[in-house]
Amino acid sequence: MIVALHSQMRSLFATSATPVDPDGFEPWPAANVNTTGFDPNDGTANAMRFWSEGRSPALIRPIRNMPIYISVKDEREDLTPGVDEYDWYLSQRTDDPSVQMLSFTQKPRTGGFTYSGTGILALTSYGVTQLGLASATADLDEQTRRILFKNVFVYVQQKSDNLIQCVNILNYSEGKLTW
Repeated sequence: MIVALHSQMRSLFATSATPVDPDGFEPWPAANVNTTGFDPNDGTANAMRFWSEGRSPALIRPIRNMPIYISVKDEREDLTPGVDEYDWYLSQRTDDPSVQMLSFTQKPRTGGFTYSGTGILALTSYGVTQLGLASATADLDEQTRRILFKNVFVYVQQKSDNLIQCVNILNYSEGKLTW
């Protein structure tokens, strides 16, 4: 499932412990967050993979155009059709969809299968206009990437054990993130 609001993500990803944090949410499960993958014994197992449309999963850096596919399952379907194994949240400067420069959607269903482990990061029409781009698939130069990806994070929670991956998209794109 793609979670649209920060408040929804905090509630969904929370530890359900008390007392609540000063911001009114249940405590952030810091012990469940890993930037390199879901398997603590193998730091790269199920780590996020990024690729452009029409290419196979690989580490693409810098991100030069959109949309970008992001997966923790290399595009494999969920084990039970229609039952999501992962929840995602795209953190950007605002939760107001009318002024968001990026969108994040789940890979579309095919043949009854769901792909909750794979999402698509794309430019919105607002983002295209604000950045002065010709289209949502236009090449992104370094300055445009820095503006677009500043303070943008992708969170994904594996439902089976509540482990969370979090990736700073600007750091990933600029090669400052390794795994």
